[in-house]
Amino acid sequence: LEDLNEGIFLTAPLMQELGAQKGDTVNLYSPLALEAIKHDEMLLPQEWEVAGSFKTDWAEIDRDTLLCSLEHLQEVYGLKEDQVHGFSLDVDEAHITEVCKDLNRRLPHSMRAYAWNTLNKDFLYILRLEKMMCFFVLLFIVGVAAFSISSGLMSSIVRKQREIALLRTWGASKAHILSLFCYQACFLGACGIVLGFAISWIVLTFRNQIVQLLTGWFLPKNALWDFYAVEQLPVAYCKEDFIYITIVTFII
Repeated sequence: LEDLNEGIFLTAPLMQELGAQKGDTVNLYSPLALEAIKHDEMLLPQEWEVAGSFKTDWAEIDRDTLLCSLEHLQEVYGLKEDQVHGFSLDVDEAHITEVCKDLNRRLPHSMRAYAWNTLNKDFLYILRLEKMMCFFVLLFIVGVAAFSISSGLMSSIVRKQREIALLRTWGASKAHILSLFCYQACFLGACGIVLGFAISWIVLTFRNQIVQLLTGWFLPKNALWDFYAVEQLPVAYCKEDFIYITIVTFII
């Protein structure tokens, strides 16, 4: 923080793009220069020393962001000492909607509070759409697995006609016979669900290594960075998804 008074911090990708290193001097052009040109004036760029670099692994930030002191930024934008463009608040996600509503009731009409999911609603919509498509495609795979179980049970019935006839002779009803194969199908389905979750957990645990292995073979080298704005593949486990998948798969 003390170094911010001496210079600026560039994101590592931006520093690499500019070919700059710590201690170099960069020219920073103010957005006010465009307004000055309209009035036949010329604003000279400010020379700032690169004090260091940082990285967030979020492409939208790392592509074109620098950190500097508030005084430097106010000077570049021609703002007064008590003026800023806005504030960012760290709020618990569970209360973000009510906090935004409360802030908007208190703030003047010239100011507005927005939640992060509102500002990124298009990106989040694409992610939800992709998730729904994954559910839809994987539903067919579960259907194929269900047909495999049913064909295996049908073969088992054909092979065990004598045992079935013997059970009927001992007094077993059709419902008893049916329940035997239903229990067997449920057992196979439960084993498949548990095994599927176990394998998926292993894959998700080593997801970044798998992506790095596939990158360059089947995927563009900077696929995650270019399309999803992240350098590593994040994952979030949702309890509702596990319950939904288990119920639907078990029913099928």
